[in-house]
Amino acid sequence: MLNKKTTQIEDGKTDAIVNIIKYINYDLIGLVEINKDINEQTKQFKYFLNKLNNGSNNSWSYSLSGNLNPSKNTLPAQIEQTLILYKTNLFELKKTFIYSNPKTKEDNLYYVRPPYGASFSYKLNPAITFGVVFDHFDSPGVSKYSPLRETQEQKSDASKQGTYEVHDAKSFVPMIKEMQNKLDTDNLFFMADTNIHTKNQAKVFNEQEIAANGFKFAFEDSDSYKSSLSSKFGQYVNPYDKIIYKFSSNFKLVAPEKAKDMHAIHPDSQGFIFDFQKSVNKKIVTRPKTDKSKTDYDWLRNKVSDHAPVGMSFIIN
Repeated sequence: MLNKKTTQIEDGKTDAIVNIIKYINYDLIGLVEINKDINEQTKQFKYFLNKLNNGSNNSWSYSLSGNLNPSKNTLPAQIEQTLILYKTNLFELKKTFIYSNPKTKEDNLYYVRPPYGASFSYKLNPAITFGVVFDHFDSPGVSKYSPLRETQEQKSDASKQGTYEVHDAKSFVPMIKEMQNKLDTDNLFFMADTNIHTKNQAKVFNEQEIAANGFKFAFEDSDSYKSSLSSKFGQYVNPYDKIIYKFSSNFKLVAPEKAKDMHAIHPDSQGFIFDFQKSVNKKIVTRPKTDKSKTDYDWLRNKVSDHAPVGMSFIIN
């Protein structure tokens, strides 16, 4: 989500997000880059929840992280929240947890935004539990505001990457171990806008250690799974949005409902990337008549989101 301070009701952003959620028929979803000034009493937040529940057979509830604790390396503009939405007829919220975010000995860095997670039980069989963890890594490259941080960011060995987002990726295993312990479940889904460029995944994530801990990537690090929107219609730029998961035999992967509307579906994980660029043409979202953007696509990318929604589909046995 683009972290905008302007009203998002009048510019159509809020309605567009709700329409996408309903169209894809998500059961649980995480939104990052929620503005730090948003809370349960904010007009925009109330409008969003009412719109989501209106005309639906499902009842949606949420867990809002609150402002994620900034580290000494977090710039003021980087403070944000994570919002987890879930259908109450399917899931019961059990626990929430924000990563403790210790400084690492190797590079003296923290997560710029600590991951936020929640665990749930499945209402049709409460013995089955799972957890979700969401995060938004540091922006790609070296920030011009880096001197304001406790530890100044440097260029990394990975092309076009700074040391901060690389740290976020390299710290995955200790982070996810703590999250799994605190959320108290063996079934875990990590989803993040990682800002890791194409062909850099193997360089910055310890894939061998991740696999040794039972986790898999839902997408391959290739052009086929790009999810960030290009400035040009019809093009996607980088596979920034990643899903890393592990679960028991109670979870069976299945193809997404709207398979024909997907930009990509991985044949093994069934991880999907919604073809967000075409959502205006297909009348899934509607640009307000009062909007001053040059094109429908400019409105979509600049005022709704510059990332396509991603996800996984599964049946709980």
